[in-house]
Amino acid sequence: MTLKPSMTLDKDLYRRAYEQHRRWNEAELADRARNAGKLSPAEAWKQYLALVEFCWKLYPQQSEWQREQKLADLAQYHERVKRLEAWRRARGKTTCSSPQGGRFSARTWLSLCHRRRHCSAAVGRCPSHLRR
Repeated sequence: MTLKPSMTLDKDLYRRAYEQHRRWNEAELADRARNAGKLSPAEAWKQYLALVEFCWKLYPQQSEWQREQKLADLAQYHERVKRLEAWRRARGKTTCSSPQGGRFSARTWLSLCHRRRHCSAAVGRCPSHLRR
């Protein structure tokens, strides 16, 4: 939402909210420092599970269409990985010639290609060379 010239911000309300947020953050930080190393692994696990449960309550449920679309996308991705692995095995070549021994799995290579972090094969560059 952008503020229009006719819209005014309640500065006092904003300052109070900001101050309350700052105090809450300080209290949280003090609580973490006070309890550092005092939680047993079981208690820490319980707190983690409570956080996950809270997050799942906030998470909106997928529609049936979204679920079907996600499953279709995953199926297409795995099919492409299988085709690339079959192609690589048939030719007996590694995917690139990196200093780590020249072996990237098809899944890794496909994800790197998907993010367009690789160089052209004609140039002879692979993701490991991009760090230089």
